[in-house]
Amino acid sequence: MSAPEQVGDLYEQLAHHNVREMAEGLMDKPADALLAQSADALEEAAAALACAVAVYAKPGGETDERWQQQIAQLTAIAAAVEQLADIGRR
Repeated sequence: MSAPEQVGDLYEQLAHHNVREMAEGLMDKPADALLAQSADALEEAAAALACAVAVYAKPGGETDERWQQQIAQLTAIAAAVEQLADIGRR
């Protein structure tokens, strides 16, 4: 395994660890609040990825297109989750 692969693996392990810790901290929240916070996090992730694309990806390039698709997916999921949160508030 090359050094870049090892670094990628380490970052992935860190991300999984962070997700587990965050999930444990959210367990006591009401479902609608949890869903709303999840939607916010997804929107933030999409915005962060959009900033990264603007700075690092060549417009129209393969990375740009792939990340734009992921931004669109994150945004669509955020909207669906927010809708669930709204339903839960009723």
